[in-house]
Amino acid sequence: MLINFQKAVIKQQWSEAISIYQLSFFYNYSFKDLATYNAWIEFEREGLERLYLTALDQQIDHFQSQENYEAAAELCYKRIHLDEFDE
Repeated sequence: MLINFQKAVIKQQWSEAISIYQLSFFYNYSFKDLATYNAWIEFEREGLERLYLTALDQQIDHFQSQENYEAAAELCYKRIHLDEFDE
């Protein structure tokens, strides 16, 4: 699934990327005594979340340009709950 998500983002298939994306990479996983591995997981997780936010932003813009405000609002709701402090 991860590879399909990344392919959809590369192809700018925002709707598909959004539908593929699940919980964060290794969500809630932490490995005792493996600080370097944990740092790598966190780095990957943050990168994937940034890609997901990009997909959401692009699809929101697309819906707004089509005046499909209801669909745009639904994605805005998802985006806000993902990162409440991102203005």
